[in-house]
Amino acid sequence: MVKILALASLAFTQTAMADVNAYQQAATQFCNKVKMCITEEVKKETGGEVPAQMKAIIDSMTSKMCEQYIPEQIMGDPSQYAEMIEAGTQCLEDLAAVPCEQMSRADEPASCKEAQSVADKLGLDTST
Repeated sequence: MVKILALASLAFTQTAMADVNAYQQAATQFCNKVKMCITEEVKKETGGEVPAQMKAIIDSMTSKMCEQYIPEQIMGDPSQYAEMIEAGTQCLEDLAAVPCEQMSRADEPASCKEAQSVADKLGLDTST
């Protein structure tokens, strides 16, 4: 019986880690999209290439923004936050699918409202 429980626990942990990996991939995809959209906008405004100093600012800004998408609580015990990880993954995937032209004015996807609801239920601080 103990062996079965240990195997079940291991399988659940592996599933939770696979979900975390999917979440991290979605977060990376969204962050790359934001960076690309900002870069495209700067290119339009400058009429060509993005100056090196501006590239550094964009990189720094998007890196800081992207750090908020991997809360330490989720990474510490992913099995406890399975619902949040699933909802967050869907939200980030939906956000990454928004065209750059619509990103600043697009309505928040329903999946993101759901993720916020789950986060609130779990007491996760998403105000950053």
